[in-house]
Amino acid sequence: MTRQTRRIFVFLGSFIILMGLFLVASKIYFNSKEIRLASERCIEAGGVVNLEQSQFNLNYTFSCELES
Repeated sequence: MTRQTRRIFVFLGSFIILMGLFLVASKIYFNSKEIRLASERCIEAGGVVNLEQSQFNLNYTFSCELES
């Protein structure tokens, strides 16, 4: 393996890792914005927020239980 080929592999590997980190960070950011907005609207409607989040905050289940 030549030095040039090794540099290409290192560059591509680094790029793939950085893109993966960027995508995970974006998912976490937009999930938190969605949860915050849904929670505010639920509370304004007089409801109780029921939120379950998975590890690393990549998935969540949200429900708003309205009090009668």
